[in-house]
Amino acid sequence: MSDDSFSFKQFTIRQELCAMKVGTDGVLLGAWAPIEGCTRILDIGTGTGLLALMAAQRCPEARVTGIDIDSRAAQQARSNADDSPWNSRIEILAADARDYSPAESFDAILCNPPFFTRSLKNPDGARALARHDDSLSLDDLARAASRLLSNEGILAVVLPSERKADMIAVAATNSLFLFHQTDVRPTERRNPARVLLTFRKGSPSSRLSDELCITSEGAYTEEYKALTQDFYLKF
Repeated sequence: MSDDSFSFKQFTIRQELCAMKVGTDGVLLGAWAPIEGCTRILDIGTGTGLLALMAAQRCPEARVTGIDIDSRAAQQARSNADDSPWNSRIEILAADARDYSPAESFDAILCNPPFFTRSLKNPDGARALARHDDSLSLDDLARAASRLLSNEGILAVVLPSERKADMIAVAATNSLFLFHQTDVRPTERRNPARVLLTFRKGSPSSRLSDELCITSEGAYTEEYKALTQDFYLKF
């Protein structure tokens, strides 16, 4: 398979126009986020449209919107959505989450946000936009989610583990409270490198905390395969 496309069980992602390609982070979030029963879902920073497509596959009754500040990425995501089995339920827009104002609120928001803050920027402008949080800081994301979510709506994100405390703090400032955290280890011998977080709008509640390991002894773990088997061809 070429770098320009990535095939899943029920859809294909073309990505030649996108700075950020399909990766493990996005697939993890799309498969893990607790969106069952949601009827209005927003993917912020949709990129290739991966999360929007995964949400549409998982939630047969949902209408899904994907937005991206990069017009070329939005064009790519729109094409991928149009070619999918769920094209009538997916809307893709070139829009900035900070001033996006839809007519209705959302039950769930998914985001694989840009997270580099002080590292040297890539000279490729589109890739820098996708990877660095100048265009959408964690505070910007939390503010937008609080404004766009319905009462009791959820925000689900994937981040490097070292950004967890930052995200929890800015979310709480915007009345979004953590209720599920999954630390992700690349192998059983390594510390968690990523964290999956779900916040609920409204009052603080008890937290669920668990862990996921991707590989063990050179093979994918059963828990990782179980989580992603509806999507990856290899499972």
